[in-house]
Parts: sequence; C-alpha cells; structure tokens
Amino acid sequence: MNPEVYPIELTVDRTAVADILRGILHTILFYRVFGNIKPKEVDVLDITYSAIDDPEIEKKVDDNVDQFMRILETQGNQKGQIAVMFHEKRTKKAWFSKSEEEICWEQWAVTINTVICRTDGGNYLYLIVTLIFKL
Repeated sequence: MNPEVYPIELTVDRTAVADILRGILHTILFYRVFGNIKPKEVDVLDITYSAIDDPEIEKKVDDNVDQFMRILETQGNQKGQIAVMFHEKRTKKAWFSKSEEEICWEQWAVTINTVICRTDGGNYLYLIVTLIFKL
C-alpha cells in the first residue's frame, strides 16, 4: 500500500525558517492526531495557527526543527526537506504466529528553499535532508 503524499514547497527568508517550519508541523499534527487534544493558538509573523497543547508533541516538533536548522547551518544549504509520516500498526497473522507491522498511510513532504544574500557569485549547494517524524 503506497501512502498518500502531500508535497509542500516554500521559499522562506532564512531568519524565519524555524518559526515557519514549526507552524507547518504543528498545523499538520493538529489536523491529523486523533483523540482528545487540548488546542492552543500561536502567533508567528502576524499569522495565528492552532497547535496541540502537549509538552511531548511540542518537544518532538522542537527537536526536529532544531535538527533541521543545524543541518542547514552546518552544511551551508539553501534547500532542505522534512517529512511527516503517519503510521498505523497492523497485526500480521501467519500460521502459528502474529507480528505487528507499521504501515505508512500518509506523508507530508515539506521542502523549504531559503533566501539569503551570497557574495560568491551564486554558487548554491542543495541537499535534501529527510527527517522522519513519528509519533
């Protein structure tokens, strides 16, 4: 079974990448996490978005955004990608045993192109970094 893939491609000022990426991840999770959630409103760049008021989810989002930013900064890249994948566990039955397998049912591929001033004649490095965000 192939998951449904939703691509998002953005061009963003390098100074705002972390805030915008955090907002996108929280928005995706807010609409896809099942169960009872406590919503909160967050303002970034004069835009309000809904997020889940849960310290565990907040930490996962922050850790992934920090890792994404570290890779962009250390590699000197202007393009990066982060994937949000949703999995479901299914029981796989065999003749005399049972095992669980994870099936990806939806994937969001967020590609961010950063804009910065360069003085070296425009030689840009591109690296696509895929970080898997699993709940």
